[in-house]
Order: sequence, then structure tokens, then C-alpha cells
Amino acid sequence: MARAALPALRIVRLVRAVFNPAFVASSVRVTEDEATSKVVPIRPTVGNGADHGNSVRAPAARRGPSAKTAARKLEIIAAAADAFRESGYESASIRGIARRLEMPHSAVTFYFKTKGELLTAVLEQQQEALRPALDHALESPLQFLAFIVRLFERREDTPERAELFLMLAAEAWSADHPARGYMQRHYARLRGVITDVFQTLADDGLLLADVDIAESVRFGIALTDGLQLQWLYAPTEIHVGSDLASFFLHVLNAKGRSAFRRLLD
Repeated sequence: MARAALPALRIVRLVRAVFNPAFVASSVRVTEDEATSKVVPIRPTVGNGADHGNSVRAPAARRGPSAKTAARKLEIIAAAADAFRESGYESASIRGIARRLEMPHSAVTFYFKTKGELLTAVLEQQQEALRPALDHALESPLQFLAFIVRLFERREDTPERAELFLMLAAEAWSADHPARGYMQRHYARLRGVITDVFQTLADDGLLLADVDIAESVRFGIALTDGLQLQWLYAPTEIHVGSDLASFFLHVLNAKGRSAFRRLLD
């Protein structure tokens, strides 16, 4: 009788193991592979030693964002930037971006739920080089102007940045465009920072006395956008960095010009 009851006892213990909360919580682990619609099942490990079959293997601890995840996101952002630059935001699609990367649509939406969210990521990445300079512009106004010149000199090697920005800036005037708010904030901050920079230079005795600061700020930003557009048409004739340097030299007085030229040398 005792030998006949033993298999039934083991069955009861197995059922208890299956319905153990630890097993229920870990029976299916959804990993980063869910982006490609893959689900990895985890089965309980039933022991036959001292625990008499009640042990269940605990689920592995979840890791934080991996290097692979970060690299995949950057890959998707780069492909989206190319799509927006070539076709504009309205014509680009998440499915088209996924095709560029030869991955499923779900792999893109795993990281970016909507095209608007992806556009925000693209725009934020575009401003990475400029953001710290804007944050600290007033600490050294002349160095900030020199940084702007150098930035556009370096960008001559990456025309796709100017193409993307100008494409989105031209589209975003529409009230329902997802980049409209971003562009409004971008230009408002530029005007605010450059106004403060010019005012600081004036207070330090480095700006020409008759310069209209508000007007010069508007002209400077318009000049930057216009020069980038001309440069795309005539990259060997137009040089945005050197032309911006000339503009800054025109608003600085002799003392300011001398100091600014030393920074550029």
C-alpha cells in the first residue's frame, strides 16, 4: 500500500510546485526579444533530493538597459533621421524605417511607440553638441561665439545634419506638426541666449556702441539658417563658419575683435 501511494504523493508535490507563486511569476520571461515577437518560456526544475521535489529554480534577476539596447536605439534613431531628411516627416513611416534596418515593425515600436516619439529622439540627438554650450554661454561669451564658428566648420563634413534640420524646420510651421513646439522652443532659446551674450559683451566693453542687440540677434540667426541652405547648394563656395565669424567681427569693437581673433587662431 505504501509503495502504491508514493507516486500519488509525488504528483501532489509537483502540482504544488507548479502553482507556487515563484513559478507563476517566472513562468514566462519577456525579454528584449519580444521586439521580434519571441517569447522565452521557463520551466520549473523539480528536484528529487532532500527537498522531495518541491524546489523551483528562481528567475534570473532582470538586468538594466544593456549596451545592446542602447546601440539598437541609436541605430533606429539614425535610420529615422535619414528617412526624415530624405522624405520629410509626413512622408516617412515607421514601417519604412524598419525596412531600412531589415527588422520587424514591432522591433521599432518596442523602443519608440509612435513616429512623433521617434522624431523627438532625433531632434534631441541633433542638439547634443549645442546644448552644453548654450547652458554655459554667459560664462565666456567670446568663447561661445568661437564655439559656434567651430561647430559649423566641423559640420561641413556632415551635410546630412543641415539637410535634416532645414527639412524639419520648413515642415514644422504647420500648427499640427509634432516638431512645431520643439522648433519654437529652439528658436526662442537661441534668441534668449544670444541676446544675453551680446548684452554681456556690451557690458564688458567688447561690442560696438551703436549695435542694436535685438536686431543683430535676429539677423545672426537668420544668417545661420540661410547660409546653411546656400551651403547645401554650393558647398565649395559657401562656408558657414567663416561667414558667421565675419558677422561677429562686424558687431565687436576693436578690443572685442582682437580677443575674438585670438580665440579663432
